[in-house]
Amino acid sequence: MSDREKFMQSFPSVEKLYKFFAPVRWEYVLRHVDDCLVFPCITLADIDEAYHTNGAAKRIVQSQFIGVYSLSTAREQYNEQASNLAADMFIGRYGYVCSMYDLMLYFASYLMQFKQSFAQYDVQDILLQFSRKYIPWKRSKLQINDENTQETLGCGGLFNALVLWMMKGDSDEEIKKGGLYAIGRINDTMIKAARDEYRKRMAGEVF
Repeated sequence: MSDREKFMQSFPSVEKLYKFFAPVRWEYVLRHVDDCLVFPCITLADIDEAYHTNGAAKRIVQSQFIGVYSLSTAREQYNEQASNLAADMFIGRYGYVCSMYDLMLYFASYLMQFKQSFAQYDVQDILLQFSRKYIPWKRSKLQINDENTQETLGCGGLFNALVLWMMKGDSDEEIKKGGLYAIGRINDTMIKAARDEYRKRMAGEVF
């Protein structure tokens, strides 16, 4: 199953997409950063084709800009025309590299972690810091996670590693094809327990 198919199992309709990928869920993604970084996803450029829509990605990106504006101390009236243009520019520049979870993580963290401008609400800064700060941060975070996984494996803590692989989309059958299963370090009981834990983490949430 492709990442796109796995993603659309969690979000079978554009309505579910709108509901989750909105600023009201920023707090949730910040509590699940590692999961968001590895969960199968699609990019902004894929949205309209996948859901047979016209402008769905733009609507979602616009909501992110509005969310940042609402949390800023900007006194000027919100400019909807500027918001439309900003969304178009963001998608045009990052549409093929920015996944839906990237979008949420970036905008949820922008004011506290990635903002560089001294202006109260600076659209240009929002557009720039995705490539300047977020992408290097993501690469570093993924590298640290990979190193932690290797350390976990080396210490014999295979259970957490199993859950992480499942978060990345590995099936039980794929895990059993690995060398750790072949030499008995991982067995069916461990896989079942990890799958149960994975399902508990997913229960009540969309990913």
